[in-house]
Amino acid sequence: MESITISKKKYLELTRLDIPKEVRNTEARMFHYDHRGKHKVFKDYYLSDGVLFGSKLFTVQALDHYKEYLPESFVIPDSSVTINGKVVGFTVPFVEGIPLETILKDTHVSLKEQIYYLKKIGELLEQLKEIREHTPLKDIYINDLQESNFIINPNNRSIKTIDLDSCKISTNSPFPSRYMSNKDLLSRNTYEKYTINKTPAVNEGDYIANQESDMYCYMIVILNFLMGSNISRMNEQQFYHYLNYLEGVGVSKELLNCFETILRYDPNLNPVHYLDGLNYTQTGRAKEQVYTLHKKRTS
Repeated sequence: MESITISKKKYLELTRLDIPKEVRNTEARMFHYDHRGKHKVFKDYYLSDGVLFGSKLFTVQALDHYKEYLPESFVIPDSSVTINGKVVGFTVPFVEGIPLETILKDTHVSLKEQIYYLKKIGELLEQLKEIREHTPLKDIYINDLQESNFIINPNNRSIKTIDLDSCKISTNSPFPSRYMSNKDLLSRNTYEKYTINKTPAVNEGDYIANQESDMYCYMIVILNFLMGSNISRMNEQQFYHYLNYLEGVGVSKELLNCFETILRYDPNLNPVHYLDGLNYTQTGRAKEQVYTLHKKRTS
């Protein structure tokens, strides 16, 4: 990995990256950066020391080391950045596009197009499984799989995966994941397929990413799209009640069975092949406002 040194003067002249309001960013300042004529994004961490930052650097270096095996959709950090003799962050290629979260909430985007991008994530998870099985990289998971960590280019219908400094790769330490939390839906987690980190050094209590956790987050993204809000805030009883409602509005049993696996002991099933069965009537009635009215009428 290349190393870039930026003077304090040049740093103060950098332009901040305009981050959409849908994208959560609490760990770094983001800047536009031109490096030898190539448009980059410079991620400048608020905290650039300690065990957590050290783990971030290890993750970035591992991504660089294994980059030949990684999916083309992965936006991989390409340079570390030093200011005043201290590494403070790294650069990644600038990606033109729109966060998936925006696409999924945009009523002007067709359902067919929204499902197309949701399916791309499911296909990516299958690709990562193939990488783990057939390359030297045996431990690679997205971990913080959420709507704002995918960038869509509607012009060529491409999807890019960003913020990979929080991924699980090689022997790095666990990082927080937006939808993997001991609160709400996973508050009664007794499922061995979701493993909690018990090492106090870094992020004790966070889940250790694996195939099951990535698939869990993927299905939460789909369910969030259907409901129009964060379904992971539900408790287990509310979750099953909502799935029963989805069955009543015509969502296929195959897709619902995939959703149910996230709270069962058996492996999570990839719903990618059942998403095309969703139609406008089902997705319209699946929204939280309609579901809430239904509950009031039937209570």
